[in-house]
Amino acid sequence: MATNCALYKLIKLQYASETYLQLNLPPHIQRAITQIRVSAHNLEIERGRMARPHPIPPDQRLCRHCGQVETEIHFITECLLYSNMRKQMLSACPVMFKNFSGADLFMKLFTSTNRIVLHELGIFICRAMARRQSYLG
Repeated sequence: MATNCALYKLIKLQYASETYLQLNLPPHIQRAITQIRVSAHNLEIERGRMARPHPIPPDQRLCRHCGQVETEIHFITECLLYSNMRKQMLSACPVMFKNFSGADLFMKLFTSTNRIVLHELGIFICRAMARRQSYLG
């Protein structure tokens, strides 16, 4: 994504309260989803944007595991560091989610109104962030 606003526009389809906030999900699940949605996280795409005295160019904000640009989409749908956790998340989702990848899968997950999908997404984000932190040391 070129900007954090571009990501939000991808998943904010209408001016209304988001479904995941109305489904009585545990607070830590809601918080995890929100942090990704609004780019309030420590993925390299944001760390590089906030770097001082000069921001790191977006194409140089790389995942330390696989060397790809570490965007939210990369983190949720592509990085091999989380592939087992991602498979577990998708196995709990309706079959239709298995037909998507990359930005399409990201959009489907974050715009879902299915409580199970959103719960599994939040669990994935929490576990993947913990794994990332452990990996980075």
